[in-house]
Amino acid sequence: MRLLKRNIIPVVSFTFLLVGILYYLFFDYKFKGTTPLQIKVEKIKNVNYEHIIFLTTYIIPLLSFDISKPRYLVLLFLLLIIIGAIYIKTDLFYTNPTLALLGYHIYKMTGSRNIEIKKDSYENIIVITKTKISSNDEIQLSFLSDNIYFGRKI
Repeated sequence: MRLLKRNIIPVVSFTFLLVGILYYLFFDYKFKGTTPLQIKVEKIKNVNYEHIIFLTTYIIPLLSFDISKPRYLVLLFLLLIIIGAIYIKTDLFYTNPTLALLGYHIYKMTGSRNIEIKKDSYENIIVITKTKISSNDEIQLSFLSDNIYFGRKI
């Protein structure tokens, strides 16, 4: 028990790592069984720079906290919760730098699909994908949130 008390931060970090891995596996499993939406890319813009903006704006300033003092550790924890809540409420969760580490790319694109005589258009949608996408590519999209999709190149 004394060993656990002395190593609480590594134990908590390892627990969160395991939870993250489980969610990643669940996410991958969930989207393998969905019926995707198929569109043709008309305009595309790579917005991977959003990860860097997230890091420089929020994470790097938090490194200046003196976590040896409990007061600052609590403040750091509260700030991380508030930042996370803001990103989730504003649908900016796709800017998470962990996605870049896992090999995902972020694109803002416009595309369309033809259904019989009608043409559906999707403008300025955010697509998170593991593959590189360019104009005129055919992709499959799975809905994540309001204007955010998980995509796979066909």
